Amino acid sequence: DFIHLAAQAKVKDDDTKIQFFQDGLDMGILTRLFNTGDVPSDFDGVIETCVNIDNSYHHLMSVCNWHAPQKKSQKYGSTCYMSSHDPNTMEVDHLTQAEKAKHMKKGKCFNCHQTGHHVNRC
Repeated sequence: DFIHLAAQAKVKDDDTKIQFFQDGLDMGILTRLFNTGDVPSDFDGVIETCVNIDNSYHHLMSVCNWHAPQKKSQKYGSTCYMSSHDPNTMEVDHLTQAEKAKHMKKGKCFNCHQTGHHVNRC
C-alpha cells in the first residue's frame, strides 16, 4: 500500500508523495491524469482522480463486454476490440515494502535502483 510505504519512508509533503505515486503509475493512467487539464495539487485529489480514471476504464471494458483477448463484440451498432494487454494495469515490481520505503527515502529509482531520477524517467 503506497500510503503505508510513504509513512514508513517518512515522506510527508504532498508534492513528494505525488511525485513518487506518479512514478509508479501505468502510462495509460498517467496520460489520462494529465489530459484532465486540471491535475489536483493535493495528494488525496490525485489519488481520487486516478481511482476515477481506473474505474471509468473498467466500466468501459464492461460496457463493451470485453471478456477475452482479441474478442470482437457488437454493442448498439458499434464494435469494441480488446487488446491482450490492459494499458491501465499498474506494473508490479519485485521490491519488498521495506526496499520500496528505503528507495523512496533515498530518492532511488524503483527500476534501476540509482539516484537522480525516478522510474518514469528511467
